[in-house]
Amino acid sequence: MLKLTDAQQQWLTQHQQRQIKYCFNANWAPYDSLKDGKPQGIFHDYLGIFTQRLGIEFVPHITPDWTAALAAVQRGDCAFLVGAVKTPEREAFLNFTSPYFSMYNVLVAKPDKPFIGSLDSLNGKSISGPRNGAVMQWLAKEHPGIKQVNVVTGDETLALVMEDKAYAAVSPLDSFVADYKWQIHNLKIIGKLDYPYPISVAVRKDQPELFSLMEVAVNSLGEADHAAITRKYQSFTVVEEVDYRKLAGIVAVALALIGYLYYSNRRLSGEIARRQRAEAELVHLAHHDALTGLPSLRMGMAQLDAALLRSQRTRKLVGVLFIDLDGFKAVNDNWGHQAGDALLKQAALAIQSSLRSSDMAARIGGDEFIVLLEDADKVEDMMVVGRKIQQALACTFSVGEASVQVTASIGLAVHPLHANDAESLMKMADQAMYEAKRAGKNTVQMANNIRQEQAG
Repeated sequence: MLKLTDAQQQWLTQHQQRQIKYCFNANWAPYDSLKDGKPQGIFHDYLGIFTQRLGIEFVPHITPDWTAALAAVQRGDCAFLVGAVKTPEREAFLNFTSPYFSMYNVLVAKPDKPFIGSLDSLNGKSISGPRNGAVMQWLAKEHPGIKQVNVVTGDETLALVMEDKAYAAVSPLDSFVADYKWQIHNLKIIGKLDYPYPISVAVRKDQPELFSLMEVAVNSLGEADHAAITRKYQSFTVVEEVDYRKLAGIVAVALALIGYLYYSNRRLSGEIARRQRAEAELVHLAHHDALTGLPSLRMGMAQLDAALLRSQRTRKLVGVLFIDLDGFKAVNDNWGHQAGDALLKQAALAIQSSLRSSDMAARIGGDEFIVLLEDADKVEDMMVVGRKIQQALACTFSVGEASVQVTASIGLAVHPLHANDAESLMKMADQAMYEAKRAGKNTVQMANNIRQEQAG
């Protein structure tokens, strides 16, 4: 049962017999799409959970694309968007709940294009992407040298690459993999965008009661809810497997007919190898940061969940260090993004060199990292690791022709002292990091000793 205020319960009672419209983008598989005229997708499944827990009937106001959905909610044709990223422009007319889902955007190009180490290498080139998409707005601000070709649908985005009208396309990883089975010979991933893409429910500002209820519903999501949706859409996050028996049969018939045994076997082996490389590439990019090679936020959270489960058996402490580099923005501003990227790579190595064999570091975006601490008996052991990282980062780094200095503000949260679930533990570590900032930076701060129980 959700914990609601009297005002929220009264509003629900008044609206239980009414239909509340939400804007639905019909062309964004696997997040939102239509099948036989009915909405489906990852965001639709999350809405199903919210519908069940709030007891409200939500009906879709179907739009052909994301631009139309955004315009519709701004006009008031519907009350909210199930999945949207918060931007300053959108905050003028929408309130955003806490994020409940993370998307990962990649750059897709033809197979002859090289992998990129920095977005600066795309200056002067054209990339295609969704009109009014948050990721394209961020790219325009931070990389004005990259030309943009804005389109409406994902199919149009990739078509421009196929027609050589764009060097690369911006695509959510899950969305690209959903269509990958017919593109495997024609397109490849050449890079991963490090912009965080947290998805929230976005409610019109003239619907404050609905917004407060959506915030409660989002906060009620547990690991079982996320896991159920992830399992359902597993086919969207791995490359389609090859049916080797079917292929072998086809090849056998072909060999009997044309007699090119050696040639056909070589060709089949090459096909299988290409598909295996493509699968390995997608799996790696989905779970690792393209710049530093560290695990991504998604993989870090999965490992944290597993560590918390193990701690129930071992009774060992589990900790999260939340690390933010002090002075990183100045390096970017003074020396450019290439220097910033070089600094992040060296910082990642410095963090890894300070860890125990049981610890794991991950980059979660920008200049922020986390470290998972497992198999510890004392909180002080975790503080020692935090101080080692602090000392390792408080040095001079060589980035190109420049020598730069940064420090680190680090927050520590420990299970079971501060929280019992992964999301709450991360929040507490993040808050402790900001306490370290307020305390003068370049320090390790432990979270306040207040347990944050999982909402539900």
